[in-house]
Amino acid sequence: MKKLYFLLLCACCFAASLSAQRIEVPANLDPLAPTVPATNLSNFVDANPTNTVFVLERGGLYYFDSKKEWEFDVAFVAESAPTSLTDPMMPLIQRFNAGATNLAPMYEGTGNFTIDGCHVIMGEESPTAGNFENSSIRPRGIDKRYIFRNCWIEKSRQAIARIEGDGSKSYVENCFIQNMGDYQRFQGNGRLIDVRSTAADSVVIRNSVIGNILDRLYIGFRQRSNNYFEFSSNTVYNHVGRHGLIQLSNTREAVINNNLFSNPKMMGTTPSISDEQLGSKGVVTYLFTSDSIPEGGSIEMKNNNIFYTDDVLDYFNSTDTVDRCPVFGPNFLAVLGDSSEAYFTEVVDLGNVPGRERVLNYTKQAINDRSSTDLLDMMVEPISRSGSPFDNGYLFDFSTFDPCYSDDAASATAATDGGRVGARTACGAEPVSLRNPLNYNAALALKAYPNPMATEVTITYNLTETGPVSVMLYDATGKQVATLYTGTQLAGEQSITVDAMTNMPAGMYFANLFTPEGHMYTRIVKR
Repeated sequence: MKKLYFLLLCACCFAASLSAQRIEVPANLDPLAPTVPATNLSNFVDANPTNTVFVLERGGLYYFDSKKEWEFDVAFVAESAPTSLTDPMMPLIQRFNAGATNLAPMYEGTGNFTIDGCHVIMGEESPTAGNFENSSIRPRGIDKRYIFRNCWIEKSRQAIARIEGDGSKSYVENCFIQNMGDYQRFQGNGRLIDVRSTAADSVVIRNSVIGNILDRLYIGFRQRSNNYFEFSSNTVYNHVGRHGLIQLSNTREAVINNNLFSNPKMMGTTPSISDEQLGSKGVVTYLFTSDSIPEGGSIEMKNNNIFYTDDVLDYFNSTDTVDRCPVFGPNFLAVLGDSSEAYFTEVVDLGNVPGRERVLNYTKQAINDRSSTDLLDMMVEPISRSGSPFDNGYLFDFSTFDPCYSDDAASATAATDGGRVGARTACGAEPVSLRNPLNYNAALALKAYPNPMATEVTITYNLTETGPVSVMLYDATGKQVATLYTGTQLAGEQSITVDAMTNMPAGMYFANLFTPEGHMYTRIVKR
């Protein structure tokens, strides 16, 4: 079944790419300030209310200015694959807010929704961010799919996606997820996918690196049902785990294989904080639980590395208040059956990730002062913010980020297929690829002159093969305003001169060239 769901993900992405139109969204169209170039991405989508793949420039900053409730399919895809999980040139998408307030969501639409190859900052960006709670993506469609691939996602107080519609299919693949939760509070929150009280079809989280998470990686205790849950080949570190690690409920099939869990649920367990795992309230908190079991339900759990480092074990051993969590809750173990292959323990050192001392100190403080709303901030910030109002004393140089361990470790060949336990693409064991068949090809050498222009404009480009060609003109919102050429052309240098812009308003336009060799666009300024 798990192979079937992975194939379905590939098929969904491919089918969507065939049926949707594709529009490049240039960077720096709507500056937030004279020194902050950016593009209002939400306005761009508003101007194209149909199933569309929006292709974003590397290095560009894009923002939402308000909550959007689009009823059509939307995909935001980088023009090329990121070079690493923390590639600084990923297109950056965030929710812009001029003041320090509780943010409205980015998206509450009813269509399919995809983000691929982007850095997404979901929450408030301000020194007072810890005061506010948000969940930026709350899709409400019925029988829809939500895909997050090759992304760096952070700063949501609730989840990457809080699903509000039945029949959802959610996929998180080859992502780096961090800084999730109410960072300066005891209350928790901070998850990956939350299907709330819906009946989901599937949730698949695989091949990702996950750090600085305040609550459970997956919360299922509210869900009415879920046909399939998979959590495989992920690397997890700096996990506080306010209410546990993975909590299932009414799940027909669950697969948890080949993961690396470094110090899961550093907050540990004590009766007074054991309050959301049904059946053990007020007693104990487990790492893996299943609150209810449907008839015929199954759990497969194999070859996971679960370990604790000495500093975390010393904390558990030094206090009479908090204990290390038991691994399996009774219901979970009853369905799993033989647990001898579920996990092993090998302490490995990750190459270079944000330090856990700040996170461990937060957990100690939270246990001792549960009413506080001004706890240690466990949101790690980039080192570029040193000395700024964002400098919370917990900084990291993400250009040196390395979530991998030594190839000499037993874990490097301990997965069910003989490969690495933990995230693979981040450590070079699997390639990076965007689910986007559109190939941006700068070798087409598309140019326009004169530029700026008044009446006529000449467009030149170079083809290396004979085939169908189209040249479309879009305005600054991405709306198609003219077809400049369509037909078959021979290989070689091409030139077309058009006067279609003569009566158009002054402003910025984009000529888009589409060929079998790929596509390219260029800006044209109309005087």
